[in-house]
Amino acid sequence: MKKIDLEQGSPEWLEFRTRHIGSSDAPIIMGVSKFCTIDELILEKRGFKSNKPANDYILNKGHKMESRTRHLFELELGSSIEPAVIESEQYPFLAASLDGLLEDQTIWEHKLVGKADFATVKAGKCLDKYFPQLQHQMLVTGLENAILAVSIENEQKEYEYAYINVPRSDEYIDMKLLPALFLFWSSLNNSEFEPETKEVVDYLGNEKLGELLMEYEILKAQEKRLKTVTESIFKIATKSGTFGDIKLSRTISSPKKVVDYERLVYELNINTDAFMIEKAGIETKRITFKKDKKDD
Repeated sequence: MKKIDLEQGSPEWLEFRTRHIGSSDAPIIMGVSKFCTIDELILEKRGFKSNKPANDYILNKGHKMESRTRHLFELELGSSIEPAVIESEQYPFLAASLDGLLEDQTIWEHKLVGKADFATVKAGKCLDKYFPQLQHQMLVTGLENAILAVSIENEQKEYEYAYINVPRSDEYIDMKLLPALFLFWSSLNNSEFEPETKEVVDYLGNEKLGELLMEYEILKAQEKRLKTVTESIFKIATKSGTFGDIKLSRTISSPKKVVDYERLVYELNINTDAFMIEKAGIETKRITFKKDKKDD
């Protein structure tokens, strides 16, 4: 395990991150992050600053809760937990900035979470959005175990924390994570690859568009209500049946086996270059309304 003498958050550390794929990049690359896309990550690695405003309140609170949770863990486990920056000896373009490393060489990762995520971890389950990061950390360090610690401050300002042990999954690392990391690194260093940059146009003065958007918002609300009513109906109608002339149907499709092509290519060591084809990009259309505070 190759430790790098850098202080997390320092300018030198930030520059180091641009030259490596870090563990916090792994969820983005694996497609489980809702905060950043792969194209946006490539632009960031190439030195383009993100237009997304940073939430300093959440960041500062997260750091404060991390420090508090680390102290409680040290008391509970009887072990110091030291932050560390690690560079992979096997794959030098991979790195990990660890929230902590226990004396027994267990990785410690802290997250400030909401009620649903806290309940998931308290129930003994690892959240999908953090799993790639933990496996990336174990890949970089060569270690076998990690602790995912989560903390929350409830409405009464009472502090709670929970944690689970997450073992290394060589199958996930070899079959999914490593191929995706190599592909990302190749795209990042491919000068012909140009991530899409999004131009934002202000249509505020277009009255016709404003009328259509108001109609769209009303229809979306009706669609949401329809979904809620449908779910309520089938909570009552637990089996297929009728209500007068109305037919209520509940069906479950049969499970089926499919070929795991990713594993097939890996196991047979197939060179896929000759099978590559170029597909046109897909245009995605989405309309997003800011939520009212009462809906949060």
